[in-house]
Amino acid sequence: MDYFDLRSSIQVYTDVSPTYCNDACVANGMWGTDGGSACVNIYGGRVCGSVDDAFRDNSYGAMSWPSSEGRVISVNMGKAAPTGNCNAMLDGEMALAHQKAQAQFGVDTASYAHREYFVPDAFGDCAWGGYAQVGCNRAGFTIGKLARLSRNHRPCL
Repeated sequence: MDYFDLRSSIQVYTDVSPTYCNDACVANGMWGTDGGSACVNIYGGRVCGSVDDAFRDNSYGAMSWPSSEGRVISVNMGKAAPTGNCNAMLDGEMALAHQKAQAQFGVDTASYAHREYFVPDAFGDCAWGGYAQVGCNRAGFTIGKLARLSRNHRPCL
């Protein structure tokens, strides 16, 4: 079985943080950690089944995102949320999130091939609901208001 590792961070700013999903919600959506029902209430709806379940089911058991290979953390960014140009600030915000995760949790983010960042609804002038970088030469990551939706990509062959 092929398996994928994942580090999820919820970016908490001094003035705003994601309100649509907390640590438990992220873990439940990824691995179904709420006793098996794996249902998430989000944006006025209810979604059941975890991402790991979907990968296992759709690959006939050949692929998985095991919880033993993942971690969910809430990172205190130590500053107000960005308000500027979305494209100009993305790399800097993600680099800061890496530094803060290492300092606060001892997490070497470079050791995870897949990383996702849950950001507040008020995140610069970003008009998107999610953003993904997927490539064969560097690890994939997603940023968004519900990054789960953009994470389902095929690994490089």
